[in-house]
Amino acid sequence: MLPGIVDIAVVGGGPAGLVAAAKAADFGAGVLLIDENQALGGQLTKQIHKFFGSRGHWAGVRGYKIAARLVEAVQAAGIQVMTDAVAYGIFPDKVLGIATPKGSVSVAAKAIILATGANEKALAFPGWTLPGVMTAGAAQTLANIHRVLPGKRILMVGAGNVGLIVSYQLLQGGAEVVAVVEAQPHIGGYEVHATKIKSLGVPVLTSHTILKAVGRESVEGAVIAALSSGLPVPGSEKMLEVDTICLAVGLTPAYELAAMAGCRLHFSREAGGWVPEYDATLATGVPGVFVAGDASGVEEASTAMEEGKLAAVAAAKYLGLIAPAAAAGRIEAIAAGLAELRGRNFSINHEKNDQVWQKIGGRGPKVIVECLEGIPCNPCETACPRGAIKVGRPITNIPAVDLDKCNGCGRCVAACPGQACFVVNLNYAEDTATVSLPWEMLPWPEQGQIVKMVDREGREVCTGRVLRVTNPSVNDRTAVVTVAVPREMAPSARRLARQRKVVEVG
Repeated sequence: MLPGIVDIAVVGGGPAGLVAAAKAADFGAGVLLIDENQALGGQLTKQIHKFFGSRGHWAGVRGYKIAARLVEAVQAAGIQVMTDAVAYGIFPDKVLGIATPKGSVSVAAKAIILATGANEKALAFPGWTLPGVMTAGAAQTLANIHRVLPGKRILMVGAGNVGLIVSYQLLQGGAEVVAVVEAQPHIGGYEVHATKIKSLGVPVLTSHTILKAVGRESVEGAVIAALSSGLPVPGSEKMLEVDTICLAVGLTPAYELAAMAGCRLHFSREAGGWVPEYDATLATGVPGVFVAGDASGVEEASTAMEEGKLAAVAAAKYLGLIAPAAAAGRIEAIAAGLAELRGRNFSINHEKNDQVWQKIGGRGPKVIVECLEGIPCNPCETACPRGAIKVGRPITNIPAVDLDKCNGCGRCVAACPGQACFVVNLNYAEDTATVSLPWEMLPWPEQGQIVKMVDREGREVCTGRVLRVTNPSVNDRTAVVTVAVPREMAPSARRLARQRKVVEVG
């Protein structure tokens, strides 16, 4: 039975809302958590990849497992939860209107945390209403929640992290991703995500867009073209034979409830669109109303969880459940963590390849970390039992390897969410080296199998022989495959080739 009034109502059961609810309960608040879905977890429930971030954010853990842990924390706190319930309005005195399968109810709250997430943007083009055109999130829901591939041959529009990650997951499910097109001259997502799919044979075409979908009753093809100064280049049109077109063209914050609560809005391109105005504690201009997660601006799940903590502390302070001085200390610590997670290190000094290979020559199996960006991530560091890999602070540092400590165990290979760690032994045998690499595709290679090896761009460089495939439970389904290759090919052989057929017509 619903209470007439609660201390804190949290709207949204994704990473921000789950963390906010659990943290608010820690301060003794009576919390009601409301979510429109039948199960809590938000987008995390369909994220099957390993996450970036730090150990405190469960970096290296797959998203759906993070969701399960956050839900367990909410349940352990005894928080009242309403699922399959839509908060459709906020009325005077912070009264929430909630639609449920049994009818509409009203709940008054002393404070409200809006963790309503974001909505996927669409893209209009001729044929965009044909069956087979969908958002990347819809495709991910079909594949990872309902175990139904949205199609067999897929064009992904958009090379942000969503487009790149979903493309990889569709490949894992058995689909062919014919291409990823991106209108900007550069990808918007992490390069390691792009490398994962490029090495599997998927072209990532920047300065390209879709012109139209082709088909009578459903998608049968797509016409793409190169762009120059934002306009299609005449004569660059290509017809791709696809049955599905996925749109990963951005997210926009779900601001509607904030607007109904009376929050002032402002438009921020960087944040994804219209967002409520808020201060450093995520408090809006409406007393007792706070925002967290993508509702305050589209970012990563790790930052959403930190914002959930921040909003809970601020709401508890507002209600007098925590002393101002204690709240200030917590807020300062969370803000510092957020700043670190939001950082990017663009001043990375990479060693030249020949310097790296000179260092590992003659020393047995050693790890090579090919992390190309200073992104917030350190599972390679925390996975190493010998302390051979150092990221340190800030977490955006490029990993540094102490070759004297590294024994080539390969734990970092399986732990790295970006699949950027490889163990190389240049002295396996005369003129032969070994490369140990991560593998998450079916079928698993078998010992003794002769395989084609490709580089980071998916270009075939040599053949190799599989020596072993290790996949203990600690790897969480990321196998480490060790392949013998010609010694001179060790610097470039990075993946097993995946069979792929692309049909271009016209």
